[in-house]
Amino acid sequence: EISECLVGSEMCIRDRDEFSKSGNFSIDSMLNYKNMIAKSKGLSLILEEQTPINLPYENSDLCVILGNLLDNAIEAAENSENKEIDVRIVYVKNKLKITVKNYYTGKIKKDTGGNFISTKSDTKNHGIGLQSVTRIVEAYGGVMEVLTERSIFQVNILM
Repeated sequence: EISECLVGSEMCIRDRDEFSKSGNFSIDSMLNYKNMIAKSKGLSLILEEQTPINLPYENSDLCVILGNLLDNAIEAAENSENKEIDVRIVYVKNKLKITVKNYYTGKIKKDTGGNFISTKSDTKNHGIGLQSVTRIVEAYGGVMEVLTERSIFQVNILM
């Protein structure tokens, strides 16, 4: 039994062995879609999730946050020896905590303002993902922290 849904401009497929089944349609759709992509690249997403069906955030904002963080994590993990990506999404005391952690190989690039720079050659169309995430998190009065050490890239969001 397979049904299809449209999230933003991305197609996702829902089936019986859904990876994410919190009941929150936007989160489940995005996580299931990105998990399918990760699996196809030989990566494994490890998920810890506790979210209610309804959250006080725009669905499109949740999709931008998760989509960007997971795209970055998938790309980095593909080129790394460790193929695991840890995703933690928990809603506690009216705050959403999102953590995405992956391994990477190589150097992390930053501009003079301390913003992360894409390592892709087509910089016109890349490198705005984390900035979009930061803008959304700040719009909700939240905070975002990016940690990079020992070949681990971790983004923590609280909003």
